[in-house]
Amino acid sequence: MELILMVFLFVTVFIATESIILRNRGSNPKEVLKDSMDSLKNKDSINEWIGRKQLKLNRTGADFFIKDKISVGRWYAYKLLFGVLMYFIFLIVTKIVDLSFAPLISVVGFILGFFLLDIHLYLKNKKSNDEMMSDIMEMSRSVLYGARGGQYISEALSDAVLVVENKRLKKEMIKMKMGLASGESIEACLDEFEDHFSNAEINAFVTVIKSLISTGQLDEALKTLESNITREQSGVNKRRLTILENKTLGYVILVAFDILLVLLYCIIMRVLDLQIAL
Repeated sequence: MELILMVFLFVTVFIATESIILRNRGSNPKEVLKDSMDSLKNKDSINEWIGRKQLKLNRTGADFFIKDKISVGRWYAYKLLFGVLMYFIFLIVTKIVDLSFAPLISVVGFILGFFLLDIHLYLKNKKSNDEMMSDIMEMSRSVLYGARGGQYISEALSDAVLVVENKRLKKEMIKMKMGLASGESIEACLDEFEDHFSNAEINAFVTVIKSLISTGQLDEALKTLESNITREQSGVNKRRLTILENKTLGYVILVAFDILLVLLYCIIMRVLDLQIAL
């Protein structure tokens, strides 16, 4: 609490001093602040950083898991809010326990809270990428068989939404279908679609479709798409096998630990009985 009061006091004194100086010079503090913010927003480096951060948020699913059409500013506002909440929670707990280094622990709580959304988004995105693997394969097969049957690529992409069950993937497929129906080019729709996912399988799918559109070599593109489907299937099976092995190992360790506890309990009770008998 003392740290927050000191920071608040410093900011208040700094703003008051700057306002007095600017007024003595005949400047309006509000106009100076507005000009500074405008010049900051117009800097290319700032715009590039915001663009990269916005693209990263889209690819990790922030607009799906956190809030639709979330902006970079709102993202950091949420992070700051969580950080402040965790700061006060840690501060209250440490005050109740009466720890001498409460401010330091509270700062650690602020840092944890500030990065809480990043951890949450990373875990949700990783789980989502694993869950949508089967849908990506079905979507690829749908486009593959549609193209083989003489269907236009745009129509095959639009119809692929019918075989997708993952909510995140289905949402973006519907957007792409609406974009194609409104007259947007396939390349633009595919770029927009790709910008909302971070997994390599989506990138491979988009690359193959673009190659098919630009070269017109249907057999080669479909062969590549088929190999991608096979590779994705083996990757899914390998990941599922690894997860199953880890779960099995965890269960075995838990059972062994339980047996060990039971044995220790029996030994301790036997020793106590012997001591009582003596």
